[in-house]
Amino acid sequence: MKNLLVRVSAVLLILAVNGCVTMSGSAPQVRFVAHRGESITAPENTREAYELAWRNGHAWGVETDVHLTRDGVLVCCHDPDTRRTAGVDWKIAEKTVGELKTLDVGKWKSPEYTGVKIPTLREVLTTLPPDGHIFVEIKRAGDAFAEAFRNAFSGGGVRSCQISFISFDINELRNVRKLLPQNRTLLLVGLKFQDDGKISPSAEELVATLREEKFTGVDVGVGTHPLPREYVDTIHDAGYEIHVWTVNDTAAARKLAELGVDSITTDCATKICTEW
Repeated sequence: MKNLLVRVSAVLLILAVNGCVTMSGSAPQVRFVAHRGESITAPENTREAYELAWRNGHAWGVETDVHLTRDGVLVCCHDPDTRRTAGVDWKIAEKTVGELKTLDVGKWKSPEYTGVKIPTLREVLTTLPPDGHIFVEIKRAGDAFAEAFRNAFSGGGVRSCQISFISFDINELRNVRKLLPQNRTLLLVGLKFQDDGKISPSAEELVATLREEKFTGVDVGVGTHPLPREYVDTIHDAGYEIHVWTVNDTAAARKLAELGVDSITTDCATKICTEW
């Protein structure tokens, strides 16, 4: 019990220092990550979405997805092509950043955002406030990722501790650990909830993977299922972080906050904080 109280006190202190919680309990006691920016309002993975997330003041961090262009630049887009967001079926890996910048990736969301361009990772990093954090999801980049990231990161004023790399691909995270060892790494995992109450993979299995790979922690998807306290505690007690994506329901976010998860990724941090 004493160890539990110490751990909870430490988490609350960290959140308070980051401006994410008031000790009176009037604010959510959890850190929110704006999924692809404030994407419920602005076009996802654009400067406009990230700047809105920071202006609204409810996000501790933001999340973005990156792909390499033909000329080796990291641009922010969830899909490997631009069909959904620009209405033009271009494969990002086959186009230069200059070519991609000719597309409009905003008007699909709203006429208000007509003319918005696909941003490079470097441009998105410039939106971070001094205490902001960013989760960078690596899709398929291989060994070329490290050089492209260094080019995006160099001279931008962002510190390594503000960046966490996330990926479903364990090989991509292994590359990051090898080539960019100073950066944090979180393994993305979609949890499967079985009828008998078991969860796959189990918390013990994840801990074994994290220990072997030397990752910082996990970022898990739970869907509409409740996450057991013992699952979170097993990860934390082993010395690793557990983050959760993508939660847009305030009641579900409250329950996760009570469990002490390290962050909650959401499309609508402002809505949840307003309803809290």
